[in-house]
Amino acid sequence: MPARISLFHLLLLTVFVSSSSSWAAAQVIFTDDFTNGASASWGNQRGDWYVHDGVYDTHAPGNSPPTASLVDIPLSDFVIELDINDVGDGGVWLRTDAQLQNGVLLVTGGGGYGGGNPNGGRRFYWHIVTNGNYSAALNSTGDIIQNPGVQDIHMRIEVIGNHYYAFMPGFLMPVTTLLDSSRHSGFAGLYDYSIQTFDNVVITRAVRGDTNCDGVVNNFDIDPFVLALTNPAGYHAAFPSCPTSNADVNTDGVINNFDIDPFVTCLVNSGCS
Repeated sequence: MPARISLFHLLLLTVFVSSSSSWAAAQVIFTDDFTNGASASWGNQRGDWYVHDGVYDTHAPGNSPPTASLVDIPLSDFVIELDINDVGDGGVWLRTDAQLQNGVLLVTGGGGYGGGNPNGGRRFYWHIVTNGNYSAALNSTGDIIQNPGVQDIHMRIEVIGNHYYAFMPGFLMPVTTLLDSSRHSGFAGLYDYSIQTFDNVVITRAVRGDTNCDGVVNNFDIDPFVLALTNPAGYHAAFPSCPTSNADVNTDGVINNFDIDPFVTCLVNSGCS
């Protein structure tokens, strides 16, 4: 019952609060399309990374240890979008430390494809890295890559609180998620163990409750929040660059009525603690 009452109050607010301001894009904090080489922010930690034909690649792909090129911007809650060409075996580092000893690694393709396994390269899964030790593959998808080593994909990864979400176009829901409380901040970067290359990397800051992605939590977030709550597909269409998980205000991994009261609290306090 309290959730329904709060939703009623939210709907009343949408009537009385002016929504004349334009819907803003997400706060971009890093972008690289490799048109003019690689940004100086890339760390090129392992693998001898370089740019050719407008894409980012490595001269020495490998997984022992995994290659890495990290963006030298500390991140907490964020979204990273990127294109992966000829996806087969590689991935994205998330909230890792600079030494690559603790963090999260999302593997794209994998399954030994980079080592020559012809049946690999088709799934996404996660590793949690602790003191240099890698967990087993976690929350593996089904075979969502149809043509490893050939297929190009676009990915969106949202990292909010203890939740990690991986999205692909054509999937309204994440293709795989991870719940992990071991890391609260760190660096994001790329991993390659095959012929796949990377392009159009964009990192944006995620702010809980900021459902129109203008960088603040205020009355102009009410309409987008209600839209995310009642019509997720409509919200994604209206705010394609805004993290859906910004509406997961109580950070339980889902957007539902239990986010309403926390959202109202954030609204009153001009932000979520």
